[in-house]
Amino acid sequence: MLRLTLALLLAASSLHAESLPGYLPLAVPAAHRPAPMKGALWYPAAGTAPEITIGADAVFVGTAALAAPAPAPGLHPLIVLSHGSGGAPWVHSDFARHLVAAGYIVAMPQHTGDN
Repeated sequence: MLRLTLALLLAASSLHAESLPGYLPLAVPAAHRPAPMKGALWYPAAGTAPEITIGADAVFVGTAALAAPAPAPGLHPLIVLSHGSGGAPWVHSDFARHLVAAGYIVAMPQHTGDN
């Protein structure tokens, strides 16, 4: 029974890792700004990479993702998901993860001076 339980746990953990989205933090130079514009891409991933947690703090558990794995092959529509005034992009991490599971790439900008 113990072997069966361990085998099921191992199988479940490998399925979990395969279904995680890729996460790539971005810093895009902008000539009209004193610092790069920051944000992140969430995308369908191919292969493996270290698992990370995005947005964990004293209130939120955070969202699991893979740190910059290779992207999955194929075409994936882009959605830009803005958190709005006074927010932070990681509060929509679960939503981004669901969109990626449906085949989308999600760009999440940070709004410098308004996060």
